[in-house]
Amino acid sequence: MKNTISKILVLVLIIAGACAGQQRLRPLAPVTMPLPDGFVFSGTNGTAVKDSNDVWYFKFDSDLISPQGSVKAGQKVQILASSTLEKIVADVNGSDEKDYKIWGQISRFENKNYVFPVYFLLLSKSSVQDANEPNQPQDEQVKPVVNEPNDPLAMPDEILAKMKKRKVIRPQQVRESLKLKNDFMLADQFGLIEKDSAGNWRFFVDGLGWNSREWSVQLLPCEALERAIKKEASQPERLRFNIAGIVTEFEGEKYMLLQRAVVQYGYGNFE
Repeated sequence: MKNTISKILVLVLIIAGACAGQQRLRPLAPVTMPLPDGFVFSGTNGTAVKDSNDVWYFKFDSDLISPQGSVKAGQKVQILASSTLEKIVADVNGSDEKDYKIWGQISRFENKNYVFPVYFLLLSKSSVQDANEPNQPQDEQVKPVVNEPNDPLAMPDEILAKMKKRKVIRPQQVRESLKLKNDFMLADQFGLIEKDSAGNWRFFVDGLGWNSREWSVQLLPCEALERAIKKEASQPERLRFNIAGIVTEFEGEKYMLLQRAVVQYGYGNFE
């Protein structure tokens, strides 16, 4: 009897060990990583969607993939405040969502992606349906509707070239009276990165000798901002940065997408 019980216990242990081995060998579910900061996408179809808090998202119709991460089809990514978003909001005109073809870049902040749009085309309902019919002849495809009557039907290369020709504003040109007509690059500007009373990160101009601190711009979430915040937190004193970034405007408020933020050490000379 004892031998029988022993054999049963051994058999149970063998079966349990085999099951545990199968669990260990089972492949892990793939982990979806966000796209890297600065990832550029061209002419991507999707839907601009507004949530109950009036926050706008772009829901991608297809995957965006890079070796470092991806955004899956159907995933909603928040659209950053920008002059292009303001045009999209005006175009939507009260609707909760609308279909577009968008050019822009991805930013990444605290392991979350955002969309910074630079150009868009409105897609008619028929063109969206045609896009879902792969066997339809090319000459029967409905062309996208341009977002403004006088807009050219620009190709992605032309849009990227337009981004490269973006006007650069130097420090001496920054004044509180500066009025934005188009997005521009703010380059080689010194200043401070601090939170305002509302808890938003802002860049305050500090000319190291000329009074311009009253000019500031709200910073959009991106990797350069995340690195600057970590550097600021690691030091007991406040840091000055030499920055470069794209300045845009949304609903009367100026915003900046940082491209670079380099710490400038004054060694006590500017305190």
